[in-house]
Amino acid sequence: MSQKTIDIVKATAPAVAAHAEEITTLFYKTMFANSPAAKAFFNTANQQEGRQAKALAASIIAYATHIDDLGALTEAIELIVTKHCGLQVLPEHYPIVHDNLLIAVAQVLGDAITPEVGAAWSEAVNFLAKVLYQAEEEKYKAAEARSGGWRGWKEFTVSGIDSASTNCKTFTFVPKEGSVCDSGFDFTPGQYLSVSVDGETPRHYTVTSAPGQKALQITTKRLDGGAVSTFMHDKLSVGDSIKLSPPFGPFAVKPDTKSAVLLSAGIGMTPMKAFLDTHGALVTKAVHVDRNAASAPFYAHFEEKNAGKNQFIFTETGGRPDMAAVSASLVKEGGLDHRYYVCGPTGFMQKTVHGLVAAGVPRSQIVWEAFSPQLSCPV
Repeated sequence: MSQKTIDIVKATAPAVAAHAEEITTLFYKTMFANSPAAKAFFNTANQQEGRQAKALAASIIAYATHIDDLGALTEAIELIVTKHCGLQVLPEHYPIVHDNLLIAVAQVLGDAITPEVGAAWSEAVNFLAKVLYQAEEEKYKAAEARSGGWRGWKEFTVSGIDSASTNCKTFTFVPKEGSVCDSGFDFTPGQYLSVSVDGETPRHYTVTSAPGQKALQITTKRLDGGAVSTFMHDKLSVGDSIKLSPPFGPFAVKPDTKSAVLLSAGIGMTPMKAFLDTHGALVTKAVHVDRNAASAPFYAHFEEKNAGKNQFIFTETGGRPDMAAVSASLVKEGGLDHRYYVCGPTGFMQKTVHGLVAAGVPRSQIVWEAFSPQLSCPV
């Protein structure tokens, strides 16, 4: 990327930032009209509620601001790359994004987009696309090379469906060409499988089986209006086939973690189960918020494997907890020498993270994951 392009993008970044959500909202409408097949990569609910447009707007602003120092965007790029891998985004998809994004920028900013400015943004978008699809190819290769690994969408057979709580089910999958994977499936605890159901955008669900097992499991919550979760809970049966893409995702226990505190709510308990099963010796405390014990997935599992170190907060009897106060209490009780892992609804995570920071926990010691577009979920 030329220095001239860098200079122009940085100079025009404020103008783009001022209209970023307008641009990204128009971009999606334009792209879906010009390339209807692109809809297959985007969750309808996230589109309708504007989360996808907000996430892309945040990405564009961050890129334009740090275009001369992409090292500052390492975490954001990693997040985007892993999401793309779960969806099986390929290099040939990027020109569609490039063309429709530049159309939206030109329409929103009008005469401000001179030929010179347009050329600079075109080069910048293509440069970022190359960074992304090269990183994605490395992850595709790694996912294929690991034990039990594969590339792309693969047919699996549902070998088991079990109740995990009043509104959650655990689904077990084995490769369609055989009953089990004799070598066991290798992946990083906390990663997710992507599930493809005909006619719906793929959804990501945390792998709740442990690495090395001969089958893969996910645990999903039946959501009102959730097309894929409803299909899985109401229509999917043992013996049915389903398409999965390999485990991906950046939410994982950091290698330098000496002590872990897990904080979750609702279905956010799924990665915590994965962490507990593999890194149980590091878990000094697990806090989970749910309606009651019957609705909490893995309640009995945690009480067995993490006995004496759990704090379950049930809203049915006590109402919604003040997570800032809960966070402050945890820090007062256990001190600052822990890494905190947080997963749950947006409001829960925001209050929890802000409470931890207010209690003195450095941001670098807090790791979180949103089950919606993470860049639209400021925590």
